[in-house]
Amino acid sequence: MELKLKGKVKHNGKWYDADATIKVKQEEGERLVKMGAAEEIESVKKSDEDTGGDKKKSKKEKE
Repeated sequence: MELKLKGKVKHNGKWYDADATIKVKQEEGERLVKMGAAEEIESVKKSDEDTGGDKKKSKKEKE
């Protein structure tokens, strides 16, 4: 589960600032969302089907 934090949160012994995105196990994510510390977001990874098969151009291809 991918979350965007709404405030400073300590997870697995590490502090994360507000607006950070983290990946957590489902159970932990649900707990953070329920207490209002985070909101679930969609994963930033997209399959070729989502992007229409377009691949990112390399730096050389852009020039």
